[in-house]
Amino acid sequence: MKIIYKDRDSTVSQTSLLIMAIVNVVTFKKIDKVDNYVKEQKKKMTDEMKNRKDVL
Repeated sequence: MKIIYKDRDSTVSQTSLLIMAIVNVVTFKKIDKVDNYVKEQKKKMTDEMKNRKDVL
């Protein structure tokens, strides 16, 4: 899907907006993965704490 404008500036701005959108999606996916990793680590820590309490 290609949008052609009469003036060149608007085409450039559309392209840069598209690039920005793609970059944002990629970074959000990375942030999501990091979030999940952090959640997993917290869960591991709380599980370990529970196990230690059981031992004590």
